[in-house]
Amino acid sequence: MRVYLAALGNVKREFEQGKFKPEDIYVLESFYSLADWQKPLLRRFKGFLLDSGAFTFMNAAQKHGSVDWLSYADQYADFIKEYGIRQYFELDIDALKGIKYVEMLRSRIEARCGVQAIPVWHKGRGKDYFIGMCRDYPYVSLGGIVTKEIDRSKYEQLFPWFIATAHRSGCKIHGLGYTNLDGMKRFRFDSVDSTTWTMSGRFGQLMQYDRGTIIKHNSVVGGVKLRKIIDPRSSYAHNFGEWLKFQKYADNNL
Repeated sequence: MRVYLAALGNVKREFEQGKFKPEDIYVLESFYSLADWQKPLLRRFKGFLLDSGAFTFMNAAQKHGSVDWLSYADQYADFIKEYGIRQYFELDIDALKGIKYVEMLRSRIEARCGVQAIPVWHKGRGKDYFIGMCRDYPYVSLGGIVTKEIDRSKYEQLFPWFIATAHRSGCKIHGLGYTNLDGMKRFRFDSVDSTTWTMSGRFGQLMQYDRGTIIKHNSVVGGVKLRKIIDPRSSYAHNFGEWLKFQKYADNNL
């Protein structure tokens, strides 16, 4: 299983210093928030997935008026073509515009960049639609995990069906935002992605890789748990390094 790590802006300094090597890392980043310093690395990463950043764009654009999805889709496609992106997610804005509009955007992007998207299943699409995705695409994904579109415990009961259906069709399946460590060992997605390593700066935690799992250590002073740690930049780098160890473990064992 490939575990793609996101939110690399937190370790920009370490990449620039050469502490982390792009060739060793599976990365997922958002088109909307991708920084200029990352662009030269895109062809060097061991594996790279591009997320559309559609909802982040929408939230920002709505402050200034309507959202021009056609223009955004064209910019997304042009970026994919310019940087030779081979794996990217569609603009899964089903809840906003409906599946027909999503399909139109998907076709528009694919025609413009010449590369098939990774379609993102949401519960409104239904069972038969997922089967069709697996028939028509070599790589599919499950959305709504982070947003709790379906209660996680109920969603996990369905994971074996989704995974088996995809694999029977000869396609790969990605769990968007699914990084339950125990779950990753039970449900054999081909790939997942995570920002969990960034929790250090937000929740005062340091992480430690240990024999196929990640142990979380809380920052405590005088018996009081700290909400922030004194040097979050260094803690980000430490936690990213520990998750790279887990990434390697998952690549070889899950």
